[in-house]
Amino acid sequence: MMLEAYRDPSKILAHACSYNSLSSRLVEEAGFPIIFLAGYPCASSYGLPNTGYIAMAEMCDKIQEAVRQVTVPVIADADTGYSSPMNVKRTVQCFAEAGAAGIMIKDQT
Repeated sequence: MMLEAYRDPSKILAHACSYNSLSSRLVEEAGFPIIFLAGYPCASSYGLPNTGYIAMAEMCDKIQEAVRQVTVPVIADADTGYSSPMNVKRTVQCFAEAGAAGIMIKDQT
């Protein structure tokens, strides 16, 4: 599905954001073909701002919880990859092992 959209730029894949397994199921039940597990909603579910308080391990747990509950691909927000290039590598490995179908890493310099 995502490869199809890549090959055809006129195809748009709308998605909705989630922050846990329940919100991921609701997104899937609403008919979205992809779920984006976003950093801001995850942080706010802990009552925290989206300023680096959520650790990589906590996001990996959220990914696993979401992936277990849905059948559509889950793309996850990895913020900056959690610091150094070595941590970016660890983040990608952790997110992939948790079941993420894709990862968004932002350059926030």
